[in-house]
Amino acid sequence: MASDYNLKPPIRGFRRVGDSFVPIEPDPAGWLSSEILELSLGLDGRNLVIRDTRTGEVLLTDADAERADRVAEHNSRTAAEAAQRLAEEKIRSLEAELAKFRAGAG
Repeated sequence: MASDYNLKPPIRGFRRVGDSFVPIEPDPAGWLSSEILELSLGLDGRNLVIRDTRTGEVLLTDADAERADRVAEHNSRTAAEAAQRLAEEKIRSLEAELAKFRAGAG
């Protein structure tokens, strides 16, 4: 079972130097950096996380990006529905106010 493995360090990387490969030393947090790719790799629990070293932005997997898109669409739809309800309530309030005004003026 994968959880039975206890690798030290938990992730490893190698850099080509001439005709051989040398281990990439992790930073104090255990992240590996590739200057050529401008990426750093680390673990969040058991999940591999890839970060752009220039921006610090975490790169999403396809599944994470799809999930984020679904959440954004849901939030957008919910906000639009709330705005519509608020506008409809305002219209009803203004119509009632107008009816009172007309009743008093007539």
